[in-house]
Amino acid sequence: MTSLELDESDLQTELFLSREPQDLAEYLVMVTEGPVRVTHLPTGISAIGEVQGNQVKNKAKAIELLKEQLLRNAQLP
Repeated sequence: MTSLELDESDLQTELFLSREPQDLAEYLVMVTEGPVRVTHLPTGISAIGEVQGNQVKNKAKAIELLKEQLLRNAQLP
């Protein structure tokens, strides 16, 4: 599969919490562990990464999935 480079300025990243935190300490843990949605602004296509235990890995997974979707769409007639 062809590699695809995305310009960071074309991406919108949203971080999610799975539930409301009870206190600041719990919030700080949850904010580093939740799912991440990345949207490619020029096309409106988005992907969610939520398989890993932290948002850095979740963002990387979301970007990987987004690239796959963009490449698939580019191959459509």
